[in-house]
Amino acid sequence: MTIQTSMVSFESGADRIEGHLALPPVPGRRPAVVVIQEIWGLTPHIKDVADRFAREGYIALAPDMYSREGGAPSQELEILRKFALGIPDSRIVADLRAACTYLRGRPEARADRLAAIGFCMGGAWALLLACHEPIQAAADFYGRVRYPDITEAKPEHPIDYAGSLHCPLLGIFAGADQGIPVEHARDLEATCRRHGKSVELHVYDGAPHAFFNDHRESYREGPARDAWARTLAFFGCHLK
Repeated sequence: MTIQTSMVSFESGADRIEGHLALPPVPGRRPAVVVIQEIWGLTPHIKDVADRFAREGYIALAPDMYSREGGAPSQELEILRKFALGIPDSRIVADLRAACTYLRGRPEARADRLAAIGFCMGGAWALLLACHEPIQAAADFYGRVRYPDITEAKPEHPIDYAGSLHCPLLGIFAGADQGIPVEHARDLEATCRRHGKSVELHVYDGAPHAFFNDHRESYREGPARDAWARTLAFFGCHLK
């Protein structure tokens, strides 16, 4: 039996957000996962991650967080960085909460068993969602802990929201990440613990940023396989 995939859309305020939906091959009400893109947008890799969750028995939705712009405006990193940093976090949170509402309304989904996972920029967004929505688990893959600057669009750093975390957090970080220092990851862990939040942090020594993305040169098979196994175990524990 094969998984079922389709492009769907859901409302977020006055707008409609597109997304890649993946359903497991076996019918029945299942836990659901919001899969949050890297800075590059809703790429084949992110769709594949959603499909992997479906093969594991989850309902997975990967929303296109650039839906209003018709997709990523560029594939040049510096252009994308400037663009993404200009998106208000309030919009990001609203769209991701709308994705949760959509999943909870699916007849295949268990409304009380919802998780989020994000990669790179999406890792920070998974943390933001978990601090604003009562989900059951969240995984942050090398997400930015602190922004370069505090702006109108980014009025607080992702770490500043940690005291409001609603669920256990899995942090996956890279020891050789040139953009997200290990010290920032450790600060996130310490901040969560100081607020009495459940956090599990893993740093892969020698691995570069985006080591999980098997569509890019940064991919490292060993750390990626281990991180995936840890994620499935973490979600399995908290979404039963």
